[in-house]
Amino acid sequence: MRNTIFDEKSYTDDIVIHSSVIEEVSKYPNVLDSIREYIANAWDADSERLEITISDQSLHIEDWGTGITNFKVFWGVADQHKASIELTPKFKRKPIGRKGLGKLSFMMIGNKISVETRTSYKAEYSDADFTKMKFYGLPRKRIDEVLSHEGTQITITELKTELHKDEIIKYIKENLYGLILPIASNKPMMILVNEEKVELNRFSGTSGIISTALGDIYCKLIPTKTAKIDLLYRGVKVREANPAPTHPAKGYFNVDWVTPTSDRNNFADSEEARLFFAEIKKYVLKHIPAKSEDAPKDLEKTLKEVSKLFDEILRDLGMLPENLMPTSRTARPSDLEMGAESERENYLQGEDEKEKQEPQTERKRFDHRILKGENRPLKSAYGIYYVIRKAGKDKPAVIPYKEEKTIIINRDHDLIKNILELRPIQKNIALGFLIARGHFHILESFRSLVGYEEFVDSMVATLFSKMTAPE
Repeated sequence: MRNTIFDEKSYTDDIVIHSSVIEEVSKYPNVLDSIREYIANAWDADSERLEITISDQSLHIEDWGTGITNFKVFWGVADQHKASIELTPKFKRKPIGRKGLGKLSFMMIGNKISVETRTSYKAEYSDADFTKMKFYGLPRKRIDEVLSHEGTQITITELKTELHKDEIIKYIKENLYGLILPIASNKPMMILVNEEKVELNRFSGTSGIISTALGDIYCKLIPTKTAKIDLLYRGVKVREANPAPTHPAKGYFNVDWVTPTSDRNNFADSEEARLFFAEIKKYVLKHIPAKSEDAPKDLEKTLKEVSKLFDEILRDLGMLPENLMPTSRTARPSDLEMGAESERENYLQGEDEKEKQEPQTERKRFDHRILKGENRPLKSAYGIYYVIRKAGKDKPAVIPYKEEKTIIINRDHDLIKNILELRPIQKNIALGFLIARGHFHILESFRSLVGYEEFVDSMVATLFSKMTAPE
């Protein structure tokens, strides 16, 4: 095409490539990684839209960005011209490209590359001859001669490999979703492949921010049976990770201050990378439950110790003889589990006379919904059941069921999660305070007790004295 449009306005210049650059590009493990680089270039050009069109003979990648103002800079591979750009001018995106290697990646796809571009004030055509290390340019006579919009169209011909629409869409969904969803920027980019829009499912899970001295890490995670966590650099997937195998989750961590390797398939070894991996591991351990554990072992151990001490306190205080404590009509040691959310707020606030008058059939049905399943409860000498379970973040840390004499330890609550981070004696005191609250609501109808706060303070003080008493 260059020969047919070559005239007095055309120009040529040298392509300068460092000797290591070709070797770096050859490390791209997947031919579709080349397309990733062109999408990244469109992102950096503040493109709102990108269209990929494939045929047997060619690949066209067209963006609606700002266009190329200087082909000398465009073909200046590894000139680091993007390294100094902190934010793009229009959408304030953090650039993904660094060395300008993307244009060389066409060598994995085809033998020839040509470029049409249009800015706000001019339009140009250019192509390159890498055997002569020269590029050629031609200003268009009319700004709308080829492109009807500002942006850039790259055409690769004499294809070396067969490209398929479905494979490209799948690759984009798995590796570039951070550019389509508002992850890398509040202004995502629409991508179409052979006129089919790449549609993504929104990520489920809980969003989080990890603040570090070098910058923030953004994430969205949900617990799963098998781990699949993507590590993103400014919205582009670099690799998968499983920072805490005992706490599996799926989702992503997005970072913009850890440098990827040249092939973007790992992070370069650095202090920044080591800090990044250490921080995401701590986050997963803290916020994702352990694999195949209905209750953490150390929490179970703490609960056993505290419940045993409470048995001694109840006995010493003569709160209620063991043989007079009522037991649940449906509960058996093997018959407790977290069932449907059936606790009632009046159990937390005091006894409701209306509930007392419920027909026995309704009462049993209610009992069955609470005390059901395979979880193994812990039963105290005074007939109180303790169950560690996930009850929801919107529920209290401890949920007492008065008539069932059951105290649920809610693993979803932040107080319970924080208890796991404490030292042993601190765990006992913290959990003891919560259980004392549950005891008040269970015992108040069987004995005349002091006020709520006084009761809890007294029980915790007695608990602490027992824990610190000499053997």
